[in-house]
Amino acid sequence: MNWNKRDYAEDASISVLERLSYTCGNAGNCIGLTVISMFMLFYYTDILGISAGAIATIMLVSRIFDGVTDIFMGYIVDRTHSPKGKARVWVLRGSIPYTLAVIGIFFVPSGANDMFQYIYIFVLYNLANAVFGTVVNTSYNSMNSLITKNAYETGVLGIFGMVGATIASTFVGSYALKIINLFGEGERAWHLGITVIALIGLLLLLICYGGVRERVIESEDEKENPLPIRVVLKNLSQNKYWLMVGISYIFIMFFGGTYTNSLLYYCKGVLGDTSYQTAIVNMTNIPQLIATICSAFFVKKIGKGNTFRLGNIILIIGLALRAIVGANPQMQIFCGLLYGAGYGMVLSEILGLLADTVEYGLWKNGVRIVGSAFAVMSFAAKIGNGFGSSVVGWMLEWSGYNGDAAVQNSQAIFSINACFIYIPLICAILMLVVMSFYDLDKKFEQIIEDNKNRAEKKKASEPIA
Repeated sequence: MNWNKRDYAEDASISVLERLSYTCGNAGNCIGLTVISMFMLFYYTDILGISAGAIATIMLVSRIFDGVTDIFMGYIVDRTHSPKGKARVWVLRGSIPYTLAVIGIFFVPSGANDMFQYIYIFVLYNLANAVFGTVVNTSYNSMNSLITKNAYETGVLGIFGMVGATIASTFVGSYALKIINLFGEGERAWHLGITVIALIGLLLLLICYGGVRERVIESEDEKENPLPIRVVLKNLSQNKYWLMVGISYIFIMFFGGTYTNSLLYYCKGVLGDTSYQTAIVNMTNIPQLIATICSAFFVKKIGKGNTFRLGNIILIIGLALRAIVGANPQMQIFCGLLYGAGYGMVLSEILGLLADTVEYGLWKNGVRIVGSAFAVMSFAAKIGNGFGSSVVGWMLEWSGYNGDAAVQNSQAIFSINACFIYIPLICAILMLVVMSFYDLDKKFEQIIEDNKNRAEKKKASEPIA
């Protein structure tokens, strides 16, 4: 096993140490994302008493802006020619301000008037997501196609990245409230606890920067003649596999937004105790982590597309059982096992599938689009996630949810169930339908060979300087 030896060939096999460094990057990125998605709305409604509907609207408007900045950031990555890498350098540049913005979200001045609070939340939420979060997320995702051209390795890197995300979400879901409670109760405890958690995320991002290298080098022609944005969008729209993966990614992010933001409300309002959150998170994320790691085996045997579809089917079964068993805490905890296993297999393949669609785009149209391919995808996915997160706030507001009530009304319970179970189930079914048409795995080896031969012929035909 290659633990640390570096291979700098474009189709290199990646050392275990570098894979682990790549894993740290997504863990660091997702610690901030999970803190925001899992606790921000709850903190504002149940700790500060701010309107859920107002926060939901802010989140959706911000996500639209967030998506636009994704496209802009992808454009920047495609035009970056740093000795430290096209994408890797931006992980370093964005990590510290991203961490500060995540912390700032939870420092809303509680004594200020409503308008000032809304403006503060809007500004900090956008800094954390649309500005610095976009810098880190887009550059990290783009690195998958720049570390190596080896199809198996890009799939494995995608799996390692999702392992990092799973570890991060497990850590935040299981221990965030405990860390916060170490500092007592109230706003001060949240301030100190969130700061500690965010700094752990920063450390992981810096480890990623230090341990990963980019090997795929753009040609001089690509450096000198970057593609106009209209050409980029035209090429992406003609890439049918990119569209399939992209639509699936939107579904994942949409129901991920409703599921994650409603989990604490589900435990409190439906199951009757927020302490169930830790058990559900653990029962979900431990199988998710195992399934993510085991996905490498399935990828080798049946390919990325089939692995994705298998996980999708398990995910649907888990959600359907959740709808059947109802408000039974023990059964809901158990259903997390199937949900986590399916979700882990689905998520583990997204970055690898996207990387493969980049090679297909090069084969079909003769141009390699990396940063923008991931950025446009991230734009659509963030809109989906933002809308999903906002749906939770709007439904809570519509249903008359009361954070101080011991028992919620039937309308509030229906709204929480819809966000936690029914919406994710519908999205998972639609996702399986879309990905049933994905067959790139069967053609991929030949596509890589064709791309390699085309590059060699082009190089041979160039005049010697």
